[in-house]
Amino acid sequence: MINFTNITKAIETLIKEYDSDNDKEYHITRNKKQNMDDSIAVDGWVGIYRDSIDYSTHSSGANPWLAEPKLRLEIQSASMESEEDCEEKLEVIVDHVLNAVQSDRTIGGTVLMVTALEIDYDDNYSEQMQTFYQFATLTITTEVKA
Repeated sequence: MINFTNITKAIETLIKEYDSDNDKEYHITRNKKQNMDDSIAVDGWVGIYRDSIDYSTHSSGANPWLAEPKLRLEIQSASMESEEDCEEKLEVIVDHVLNAVQSDRTIGGTVLMVTALEIDYDDNYSEQMQTFYQFATLTITTEVKA
């Protein structure tokens, strides 16, 4: 009914192409296991994942189902300086991703619209690497007639 790959590819393209004149200092991957590469982490990282799809009956006719595909974006930053520096780096990436999503709420025409955004935060410190890590998990809820 819904090919989730089309949606994840479209959000990847949307983020990469948004404000392409601005040199982004973070990496974007789709469906990769959570980033554990410290060299990438210091620059920042956005991982794009399929989360879930809820189907509910909508109407009779050509598109009887209303689907709510949810994407999960794991956003990560790291700093060897301080927690505050790490937080500032994370928020720059989060802001860029949110602005990209707001610039095209149909995600390249793959969904009818983005209906909700939710952000959860977490942090960590690596004694071994003497590095602060901060994470934001952005859940994007969309709507599609299927």
